[in-house]
Amino acid sequence: MNQELVKYGTYIGALMIIVSFILYLVNISSQAISQNIIYIIMALGLVMSLKYYRDNQLDGFMSFGKVFSSGISITFFFSILFAVYQYIMFKVDPNMINQIMEEAIQELYNSGQSEENRSEEHTSE
Repeated sequence: MNQELVKYGTYIGALMIIVSFILYLVNISSQAISQNIIYIIMALGLVMSLKYYRDNQLDGFMSFGKVFSSGISITFFFSILFAVYQYIMFKVDPNMINQIMEEAIQELYNSGQSEENRSEEHTSE
C-alpha cells in the first residue's frame, strides 16, 4: 500500500469529520444539506488526490486500473475514519438517530406517501 494514498485518505477523512462536526455544532436542520456537503467533499477530495498523485508520483500518467485501485484505497481510508467518527457521534448524542429517522419520516409524508404505503410497495415486489 502506497503511503501517499493513506495520507490522501486521511486528509479527506479529517476534512469530512471537521466539516461534519461544524455542521453539527451550528445545528444545520436538514440532514440532506449536511449529506450533500459531505458528498461534495468526498468527490472533490478524491478527484484532487488522484490528480495530485498522478502528477507528482507517477510522472503525469495513470492507467485506468491504477486510477481505480488508487481511488478504492483512498476511499477505504477516509471511509474508515468517517465511520469511526459517526460511531462516536451516535454514542455521544444518541438522540441524533431519532432526529435522522424523524426527518426521513417527514420526507416520506411530504412526498405524499406514508410509511405503510412505502413498505407495502417493497413487500409486493
